[in-house]
Amino acid sequence: MELVFAIVIFAFSATITPGPNNIMMMASGVNFGIRSSLPHYFGICLGFPAMVALVGLGFGFIFEAYPVFHDIIKVVGIVYLIYLSWLIAISSPQALDSA
Repeated sequence: MELVFAIVIFAFSATITPGPNNIMMMASGVNFGIRSSLPHYFGICLGFPAMVALVGLGFGFIFEAYPVFHDIIKVVGIVYLIYLSWLIAISSPQALDSA
């Protein structure tokens, strides 16, 4: 029961702090509007609790049993972040609408 309490406290504090999800939602809302940002919002609302639940239910045991999976995920994450940063670096600025 104490683990459930810890997970709830973590999820609550992660929800109210200005982390990357909140910053992404702010930018998406400003750039694309509320209606176009709703899929992003629902993805965050479903994905983050699912991740916390999987880890809380013992998904971390797999990483303890097979440490190579943790290394694979780290490398894939690094490659993905480099790819995203490359896309940002080579993107051209979009015209601003004065209205």
